[in-house]
Parts: sequence; C-alpha cells; structure tokens
Amino acid sequence: MHTNHQDYHIHPLLAGVVIVAGITLTACSGSDKERHADTLRESVKESAPAADTLAAPADHELTAQGVERIRVGMQTAHIAPSDEGVYDTMTKEEGNESNSYIFLYGGAPLFCAYEFTEGTIDVVSAESPHIVVRTPEGGVLRIGDEFSRVLALPGVEAEWEDSDDEGMWCWHWRGIWFQPDQSRLPEALSRELYSDVAPPAADAFTSEARIGYIGTGLPW
Repeated sequence: MHTNHQDYHIHPLLAGVVIVAGITLTACSGSDKERHADTLRESVKESAPAADTLAAPADHELTAQGVERIRVGMQTAHIAPSDEGVYDTMTKEEGNESNSYIFLYGGAPLFCAYEFTEGTIDVVSAESPHIVVRTPEGGVLRIGDEFSRVLALPGVEAEWEDSDDEGMWCWHWRGIWFQPDQSRLPEALSRELYSDVAPPAADAFTSEARIGYIGTGLPW
C-alpha cells in the first residue's frame, strides 16, 4: 500500500489570524463558559430516554380464569396483538398437538396461552415472576419461589399425572397447578417425584426446590 505525502505550508498572514483567534477564545469570560455548560446540560437532558421506556413490567394476577383479558375458553381469534399496560407483543408458535400464544413485555415473555382445542384457549401459564398467584394471607407466589410455600397453601392437593408413558406428581389449588423446577431438585426428591407410589412428603422439599411452573392446567 502506498500513501502520497504532500507538504503543507501556512501563509504567515493566515498563521497570525489563527493565533489571534486562539487568544480570543482563551479570553472568554467565566460567564460565557457557564452559559455554555448550562446549554450542554439542557441538551443532554433533552436527549436522555424517557424514564417510562425503561420501566419494568407490572405484576399481573393469574387466576383459574387466566391473566387480565386472556381467559380460558376465549376464542384465539379475539386475542389482541397488544394490551396497554399488560403486554406489548404477542407471538404464535404452531405445534403438532397444540399452538402456543406467548405474551411479551419489552421483549421478555410474561405468560403463555395454550390452544389444544382448535380456536380456543385451554390453559394459561406464567412465564415470568411478574405473573403472580395471590395467597389467602395476602402474599403472592411466583416462579422461582420456594416450593414449600405451595405445600403450605390450605387445601392444596397432590395429583399423579401421566405424560407419554411417564408421570410425575403435580399440585393444584383453587384451579391453579404447580410443578417444581426439575432442574434444581435434590436427587432423592427427584426420585420420589417420578414414583407413583406416593407424593413426596413436605419435609422432602428443601430450600433448593423452587416453583418452576404455574398455570391454569398442565401444558400437555
């Protein structure tokens, strides 16, 4: 690679102009500098993103009926592409046995609706800790909470569920189903969870066992 070099010479008169300009800039008063700084600060403030564009999604309650306007039994044709304050995007994923409608806020999944019966929502499930189940004492349950809190719900029941010739224990309460996060189970508890002899005892759920699924039914 070759680069052409040229010598540049500044005319003496032009050099004098440059020197005078430099002296003039240096001699600016302090008040001029302060005005310039204030202008710069205002410019930065105006160009900063609005605070609400960075806001986290709000919490929304999951009940046996669903989440907000997305309800079990509604026609999928009536699902809006967005719902202000709830979700800003909806995507559909088609499967062999069911279709899934995923509702997102800021690009992150919030909850999902499953369509097993053609044209109808059959199950709504949480995909984020921002989808909560309210408890009788006024608290909430979220994905990621200790599973022992599910077992402490008054009237909660364990039920053996088969899936593809295999099965596992699940728990339901007031029309809401719960499963532990299977990636974080102690080995002994995992064996009990997949044995149809009896559901694991409450004291088998250590703090390692967390809620991994919450929904109005099971996703199969």
